[in-house]
Amino acid sequence: MSSPGKLHYMILCDRVTVSQGKKSLHGIFTRIAAMRFPCIHPSCALAIEASCSQDKHKLKLRVVDSGGEDILPMPPAIELENRNPMGIVNFDITLEGLRFTRPGIYSFQVSMDEVLIGVRDFFVERMDPE
Repeated sequence: MSSPGKLHYMILCDRVTVSQGKKSLHGIFTRIAAMRFPCIHPSCALAIEASCSQDKHKLKLRVVDSGGEDILPMPPAIELENRNPMGIVNFDITLEGLRFTRPGIYSFQVSMDEVLIGVRDFFVERMDPE
């Protein structure tokens, strides 16, 4: 059995584009502001880089509130095969329609082969009307 992966980065942004083999992250953020709750954040992306053995792996993503409760149904595992001789994999995940019931700290949790390899916290806050 292969050893668990190691997370290098997990960046929250508006979108990820790739051109000429280069990844561009647009609108990097750590906070989501809403006028009222519950709120729906229409779309965001996670850019992720990890290292793992040259093998097949299963990646899972959870989005949880500060109490550890899932805020969206657990998506199916992402199957990936690492053929990079350096053991590095890059990928991005786009999430649409994230629903937040209240302000607070939320987390993206990434697991590889059932082992948690990284957490990215972000803050959802109430925006004051101007």
